[in-house]
Amino acid sequence: MTEATLTRDEEIRQIHREYTTFYQLGGGLLLVVIGVLIGALIFADDSGYGTNIYTEILSVGLTIGVLNVLQERRDTRNRIKDLQEQLVREAGSPAYAIAITAVDTMRKRGWLGRKNMIIPDDTESLLENANLFRVDLQNVNLEGSNLTNVNLYRANLTGTNLAGANLTNAILWKENLTRTILEGANLTSADLRSTDLTSANLLQANLTRANLYRANLSNAYLERTDLTSANLESANLIDTHLVEANLTGANLHRANLTGSDLTETNLSSANLRKADLSDALIQKSTMLDENTILPDGSNWSKERDLAEFGAETREIISQEPKVVLLGGTVIYTFADGTKRRWQRFNGWLDDRDGNPIADNT
Repeated sequence: MTEATLTRDEEIRQIHREYTTFYQLGGGLLLVVIGVLIGALIFADDSGYGTNIYTEILSVGLTIGVLNVLQERRDTRNRIKDLQEQLVREAGSPAYAIAITAVDTMRKRGWLGRKNMIIPDDTESLLENANLFRVDLQNVNLEGSNLTNVNLYRANLTGTNLAGANLTNAILWKENLTRTILEGANLTSADLRSTDLTSANLLQANLTRANLYRANLSNAYLERTDLTSANLESANLIDTHLVEANLTGANLHRANLTGSDLTETNLSSANLRKADLSDALIQKSTMLDENTILPDGSNWSKERDLAEFGAETREIISQEPKVVLLGGTVIYTFADGTKRRWQRFNGWLDDRDGNPIADNT
């Protein structure tokens, strides 16, 4: 559809509307110049009282002009503030279309907070401290957003992009974060109790002191994720990728780690009392210390082999390929010649004898 052609008069009126402030200032300046010229003619022979009065009149005129400009700026700021408040209200709307439109508008205007390499700190965000209870924001792009202290209790963020987002102290209790992208996100001290993080991407995320009690992290990707002092009591970590994750001082009491990959994972001072380590991949590179509490309540020592708790501890002599993409499959060859496939976001594809597992083929 072609745009309607404007007449010359309509074009002039449109220009006047778009540059109102410019014309006001220009008109005011022109009047001052004319006034100065007239004053110079009128008081050519009198530099005393008349000149002073004339100067005062010009000063008043200029002052009025400046005040008008300032008032326009205040009006503009007020309009922006009203718009921002409206967008925050709409972002918390139970209506999906309204909520995502509001968030998208915030993102385009740079009102969700941004981080970059030059200015590492979060800028002002409209959603900081916001109450988004039960909001539906599935598949929305919130990458790099500042969501500090936001209340997302029972919200739906399925498939949402939260990569690099700041969710410090956020309330995400009973949240649906299935397949959510949280790569590099800051979730320090976040409340994630009973949250569903199935197949979520938490690569290099910061979950220090986060509360993940009864959270579902099955098939999730947590490579190089910081879980220092996190509460993972009774959490579901079945088939979870935890390679190089830091679980120092983490509470894993009664956690289910069946089939998880704990290669190079730091479990120093972690509490694994009554945890299920069935078929969990544990190698010499897995870091434990004398303060690590094992499933039977005892402390770890160098003489202990976690195979007694059902873990897969046979030495890996090779893996192919060396570099595995998200969702990719790695083939581990053990010292006894057995080969087993482990797929990210899925777990073991073969049993301990190297035979395909029917449910995973």
